[in-house]
Amino acid sequence: MPNEIVCDTKGNLFELQLWEDIKKDCGYTDDNKGYIYGCHPIDNNGQIIDCNWFKTEEDRTKFIGEEK
Repeated sequence: MPNEIVCDTKGNLFELQLWEDIKKDCGYTDDNKGYIYGCHPIDNNGQIIDCNWFKTEEDRTKFIGEEK
């Protein structure tokens, strides 16, 4: 199942991801030090340009808000 893509008010796109999905897909055994909510900015070509991980969904949402 594809990850959710969200858009801020300026049109910036972000891919939302959970560490559990990465862990399962890649065979990792760690917990990413508790950083489980991913938010990855996407450029105009649809490519992920950065990887950001947060401990809470609220922090991830704030990050997207700050990117506006």
